[in-house]
Amino acid sequence: MPSSKRKQCVPVDHVKRPANSFMIWSIRERSKVSIEYPGVNNSEISKILGNKWKALSIKERQKYKDKAYQVKLEHQAQFPNYIFRPTKKQDKKQKKVKQQTYISLILNANKKIKVLKKQANAKNDNLTLMNLNDHWINYKEDFNYYETIELFYSTL
Repeated sequence: MPSSKRKQCVPVDHVKRPANSFMIWSIRERSKVSIEYPGVNNSEISKILGNKWKALSIKERQKYKDKAYQVKLEHQAQFPNYIFRPTKKQDKKQKKVKQQTYISLILNANKKIKVLKKQANAKNDNLTLMNLNDHWINYKEDFNYYETIELFYSTL
């Protein structure tokens, strides 16, 4: 995600979390690793940093854990009302699959309705759409039907 889009999403009064021990260490080491491995992308540098962090001795890690604890205390003093509240990201693929499933359900139901209407017309029966609707769909809580129906009609 480009940084310009990320900055647009973050509120102005957003308070960042205090850095943990790995983050404090990796900020210092990242420039060293990027010089040591020129031309390597950021993803690979992160993997190298992770392996180096795992290879550090307990004493070395403890130094950075102590620094992280100090940063945390400073953060608590600066923002006494701060509470970390992670936001759950909605999976775009899952949402799209849910909408497509509902749309295919509508399309299949419309085909069934047409077949039943033809059969009813052949028998000269009075068949109402309401009677058919009760059989092919169940109401689902927390599902945005309006958005799905709009999406359905926009694809026609």
